[in-house]
Amino acid sequence: MKLMNSTLPLLVIFSFLTIVGCNTDAGVNNDSQLNFESGAFALFDFEDAVGAVEDATLENLMRMDPGLFNGDFFRNDGPFGPRSPRGPFGRGGPSGMGSRFGKHLGSILRDLDLTEEQRTQMRELMTGHRECVQEPLQAFREANKGVIAAANEQRQAIKDAFENGHIAREEARQQLRELSESTRNAIRNNPDNEPFKEALCACKLAHFDNIRAGLNETQQATWEAWVASVEGGCFSSEG
Repeated sequence: MKLMNSTLPLLVIFSFLTIVGCNTDAGVNNDSQLNFESGAFALFDFEDAVGAVEDATLENLMRMDPGLFNGDFFRNDGPFGPRSPRGPFGRGGPSGMGSRFGKHLGSILRDLDLTEEQRTQMRELMTGHRECVQEPLQAFREANKGVIAAANEQRQAIKDAFENGHIAREEARQQLRELSESTRNAIRNNPDNEPFKEALCACKLAHFDNIRAGLNETQQATWEAWVASVEGGCFSSEG
Protein backbone atom coordinates (compact mmCIF):
# COMPACT_ATOMS: atom_id res chain seq x y z
CA MET A 1 0.00 0.00 0.00
CA LYS A 2 2.90 2.38 0.81
CA LEU A 3 4.38 1.71 -2.63
CA MET A 4 1.08 2.58 -4.32
CA ASN A 5 0.70 5.79 -2.31
CA SER A 6 4.23 6.94 -3.15
CA THR A 7 3.88 6.09 -6.83
CA LEU A 8 0.53 7.78 -7.47
CA PRO A 9 1.80 11.40 -7.21
CA LEU A 10 4.61 10.59 -9.63
CA LEU A 11 2.13 9.16 -12.12
CA VAL A 12 -0.04 12.27 -11.86
CA ILE A 13 2.97 14.56 -12.42
CA PHE A 14 4.19 12.47 -15.37
CA SER A 15 0.74 12.51 -16.99
CA PHE A 16 0.49 16.29 -16.59
CA LEU A 17 3.93 16.89 -18.10
CA THR A 18 3.11 14.57 -21.00
CA ILE A 19 -0.11 16.44 -21.81
CA VAL A 20 1.60 19.83 -21.60
CA GLY A 21 4.48 18.63 -23.74
CA CYS A 22 2.18 17.25 -26.44
CA ASN A 23 0.18 20.46 -26.56
CA THR A 24 3.35 22.52 -26.86
CA ASP A 25 4.73 20.37 -29.66
CA ALA A 26 1.51 20.59 -31.62
CA GLY A 27 1.15 24.31 -31.06
CA VAL A 28 -2.27 23.77 -29.45
CA ASN A 29 -3.69 27.08 -28.28
CA ASN A 30 -0.20 28.55 -28.32
CA ASP A 31 0.21 31.22 -30.97
CA SER A 32 3.91 31.62 -30.23
CA GLN A 33 4.36 28.09 -31.57
CA LEU A 34 2.68 28.81 -34.91
CA ASN A 35 4.66 27.00 -37.58
CA PHE A 36 5.02 29.46 -40.45
CA GLU A 37 6.65 26.71 -42.52
CA SER A 38 3.53 24.57 -42.45
CA GLY A 39 1.09 24.01 -45.27
CA ALA A 40 -1.35 26.29 -43.46
CA PHE A 41 0.58 29.26 -44.85
CA ALA A 42 0.85 28.02 -48.44
CA LEU A 43 -0.82 30.08 -51.15
CA PHE A 44 -2.84 28.32 -53.83
CA ASP A 45 -2.56 29.31 -57.47
CA PHE A 46 -3.57 28.06 -60.90
CA GLU A 47 -0.43 25.99 -61.45
CA ASP A 48 -1.22 24.04 -58.30
CA ALA A 49 -4.56 23.07 -59.82
CA VAL A 50 -2.88 21.95 -63.04
CA GLY A 51 -0.18 20.12 -61.09
CA ALA A 52 -2.81 18.17 -59.17
CA VAL A 53 -3.89 16.39 -62.38
CA GLU A 54 -2.43 12.90 -62.00
CA ASP A 55 -0.86 11.02 -64.90
CA ALA A 56 -2.68 8.25 -66.72
CA THR A 57 -0.99 4.86 -66.26
CA LEU A 58 -1.73 1.28 -67.21
CA GLU A 59 -2.98 0.81 -63.66
CA ASN A 60 -4.78 4.08 -63.00
CA LEU A 61 -7.11 6.50 -64.72
CA MET A 62 -6.12 10.11 -65.15
CA ARG A 63 -7.77 12.19 -62.44
CA MET A 64 -7.46 15.25 -60.24
CA ASP A 65 -5.81 14.45 -56.94
CA PRO A 66 -8.45 14.49 -54.16
CA GLY A 67 -6.00 16.51 -52.07
CA LEU A 68 -6.87 19.45 -54.26
CA PHE A 69 -10.38 19.50 -52.82
CA ASN A 70 -10.20 17.94 -49.33
CA GLY A 71 -7.78 20.41 -47.75
CA ASP A 72 -4.60 18.31 -47.95
CA PHE A 73 -2.85 21.08 -49.87
CA PHE A 74 -2.87 23.16 -46.69
CA ARG A 75 -1.76 20.34 -44.37
CA ASN A 76 1.86 20.07 -43.31
CA ASP A 77 1.66 16.26 -43.37
CA GLY A 78 -0.47 15.99 -46.51
CA PRO A 79 0.76 15.22 -50.03
CA PHE A 80 1.03 18.95 -50.74
CA GLY A 81 2.78 19.83 -47.46
CA PRO A 82 5.56 22.38 -48.03
CA ARG A 83 8.38 19.86 -47.62
CA SER A 84 6.66 17.00 -49.44
CA PRO A 85 7.78 16.15 -53.02
CA ARG A 86 4.81 17.99 -54.54
CA GLY A 87 4.58 20.78 -52.00
CA PRO A 88 5.54 24.44 -52.42
CA PHE A 89 9.08 23.79 -51.17
CA GLY A 90 9.37 20.25 -52.52
CA ARG A 91 11.79 19.28 -55.26
CA GLY A 92 9.08 18.53 -57.74
CA GLY A 93 6.55 21.08 -56.65
CA PRO A 94 3.19 21.50 -58.43
CA SER A 95 3.71 21.21 -62.19
CA GLY A 96 7.45 21.02 -61.65
CA MET A 97 7.56 24.62 -60.46
CA GLY A 98 9.24 23.66 -57.17
CA SER A 99 9.75 26.40 -54.60
CA ARG A 100 8.42 29.28 -56.68
CA PHE A 101 8.95 32.61 -54.96
CA GLY A 102 5.75 34.01 -53.49
CA LYS A 103 4.02 30.65 -53.16
CA HIS A 104 4.35 30.52 -49.38
CA LEU A 105 4.08 33.25 -46.75
CA GLY A 106 6.38 31.67 -44.17
CA SER A 107 9.45 33.78 -44.94
CA ILE A 108 7.75 37.17 -45.04
CA LEU A 109 5.61 36.48 -41.95
CA ARG A 110 8.74 35.67 -39.95
CA ASP A 111 10.39 38.88 -41.18
CA LEU A 112 7.45 40.98 -39.98
CA ASP A 113 8.12 40.24 -36.28
CA LEU A 114 4.41 39.79 -35.58
CA THR A 115 2.85 40.23 -32.17
CA GLU A 116 0.87 37.39 -30.59
CA GLU A 117 -2.37 39.11 -31.59
CA GLN A 118 -1.16 39.46 -35.18
CA ARG A 119 -0.12 35.80 -35.29
CA THR A 120 -3.61 34.78 -34.32
CA GLN A 121 -5.03 37.13 -36.93
CA MET A 122 -2.77 35.67 -39.65
CA ARG A 123 -3.95 32.18 -38.84
CA GLU A 124 -7.57 33.33 -39.16
CA LEU A 125 -6.83 35.10 -42.45
CA MET A 126 -5.24 31.95 -43.89
CA THR A 127 -8.36 30.01 -42.95
CA GLY A 128 -10.40 32.60 -44.83
CA HIS A 129 -8.12 32.22 -47.86
CA ARG A 130 -8.61 28.44 -47.87
CA GLU A 131 -12.36 28.91 -47.78
CA CYS A 132 -12.22 31.49 -50.58
CA VAL A 133 -10.45 29.18 -53.05
CA GLN A 134 -12.82 26.24 -52.61
CA GLU A 135 -15.51 27.50 -54.98
CA PRO A 136 -13.06 28.33 -57.79
CA LEU A 137 -11.51 24.88 -57.32
CA GLN A 138 -14.86 23.21 -57.84
CA ALA A 139 -15.38 25.35 -60.94
CA PHE A 140 -11.98 24.23 -62.24
CA ARG A 141 -12.88 20.58 -61.76
CA GLU A 142 -16.19 21.00 -63.58
CA ALA A 143 -14.62 22.97 -66.43
CA ASN A 144 -12.10 20.21 -67.14
CA LYS A 145 -14.13 17.05 -66.56
CA GLY A 146 -14.61 16.56 -70.29
CA VAL A 147 -10.89 16.95 -71.02
CA ILE A 148 -9.99 14.27 -68.50
CA ALA A 149 -12.80 11.97 -69.68
CA ALA A 150 -11.50 12.20 -73.26
CA ALA A 151 -7.97 11.43 -72.04
CA ASN A 152 -9.21 8.36 -70.23
CA GLU A 153 -10.85 7.10 -73.41
CA GLN A 154 -7.47 7.35 -75.14
CA ARG A 155 -5.84 5.69 -72.14
CA GLN A 156 -8.20 2.74 -72.47
CA ALA A 157 -7.32 2.36 -76.15
CA ILE A 158 -3.60 2.31 -75.28
CA LYS A 159 -4.21 -0.18 -72.49
CA ASP A 160 -6.23 -2.43 -74.80
CA ALA A 161 -3.47 -2.34 -77.42
CA PHE A 162 -0.94 -3.42 -74.80
CA GLU A 163 -3.12 -6.17 -73.36
CA ASN A 164 -3.83 -7.50 -76.85
CA GLY A 165 -0.12 -7.67 -77.60
CA HIS A 166 -0.10 -4.95 -80.25
CA ILE A 167 2.41 -2.76 -78.39
CA ALA A 168 5.06 -3.47 -75.78
CA ARG A 169 4.76 -2.29 -72.17
CA GLU A 170 7.39 0.43 -72.52
CA GLU A 171 5.74 1.77 -75.67
CA ALA A 172 2.41 1.86 -73.87
CA ARG A 173 3.97 3.71 -70.97
CA GLN A 174 5.57 6.23 -73.30
CA GLN A 175 2.27 6.85 -75.06
CA LEU A 176 0.59 7.35 -71.69
CA ARG A 177 3.27 9.82 -70.61
CA GLU A 178 2.73 11.80 -73.79
CA LEU A 179 -1.03 11.62 -73.33
CA SER A 180 -0.73 12.89 -69.75
CA GLU A 181 1.46 15.80 -70.76
CA SER A 182 -0.72 16.83 -73.71
CA THR A 183 -3.84 16.58 -71.54
CA ARG A 184 -2.29 18.71 -68.82
CA ASN A 185 -1.38 21.33 -71.42
CA ALA A 186 -4.93 21.22 -72.78
CA ILE A 187 -6.22 21.83 -69.27
CA ARG A 188 -3.73 24.66 -68.69
CA ASN A 189 -4.86 26.37 -71.91
CA ASN A 190 -8.57 25.66 -71.56
CA PRO A 191 -10.35 29.03 -72.05
CA ASP A 192 -13.12 27.83 -69.72
CA ASN A 193 -10.63 28.23 -66.87
CA GLU A 194 -10.62 32.02 -67.12
CA PRO A 195 -13.41 32.65 -64.57
CA PHE A 196 -11.68 30.25 -62.19
CA LYS A 197 -8.34 31.99 -62.63
CA GLU A 198 -9.91 35.42 -62.08
CA ALA A 199 -11.70 34.25 -58.94
CA LEU A 200 -8.51 32.69 -57.61
CA CYS A 201 -6.63 35.94 -58.18
CA ALA A 202 -9.39 37.85 -56.43
CA CYS A 203 -8.98 35.56 -53.41
CA LYS A 204 -5.23 36.09 -53.32
CA LEU A 205 -5.33 39.87 -53.78
CA ALA A 206 -8.04 40.28 -51.14
CA HIS A 207 -6.00 38.08 -48.82
CA PHE A 208 -2.93 40.28 -49.31
CA ASP A 209 -4.98 43.42 -48.64
CA ASN A 210 -6.33 41.89 -45.43
CA ILE A 211 -2.84 41.00 -44.25
CA ARG A 212 -1.58 44.53 -44.92
CA ALA A 213 -4.49 46.03 -43.00
CA GLY A 214 -3.42 44.19 -39.85
CA LEU A 215 0.16 45.51 -39.89
CA ASN A 216 1.71 48.63 -38.41
CA GLU A 217 3.48 51.19 -40.62
CA THR A 218 6.93 49.60 -40.29
CA GLN A 219 5.56 46.16 -41.05
CA GLN A 220 3.55 47.50 -43.97
CA ALA A 221 6.71 48.86 -45.58
CA THR A 222 8.38 45.44 -45.32
CA TRP A 223 5.25 43.73 -46.62
CA GLU A 224 4.82 46.09 -49.58
CA ALA A 225 8.45 45.64 -50.62
CA TRP A 226 7.95 41.87 -50.61
CA VAL A 227 4.69 42.04 -52.57
CA ALA A 228 6.34 44.31 -55.15
CA SER A 229 8.96 41.62 -55.78
CA VAL A 230 6.40 38.86 -56.43
CA GLU A 231 5.82 38.00 -60.10
CA GLY A 232 3.24 35.82 -61.83
CA GLY A 233 0.16 34.33 -60.21
CA CYS A 234 -1.94 37.53 -60.44
CA PHE A 235 0.95 39.99 -60.11
CA SER A 236 2.08 40.31 -63.73
CA SER A 237 1.18 39.38 -67.29
CA GLU A 238 2.45 35.89 -66.46
CA GLY A 239 -0.33 35.31 -63.92
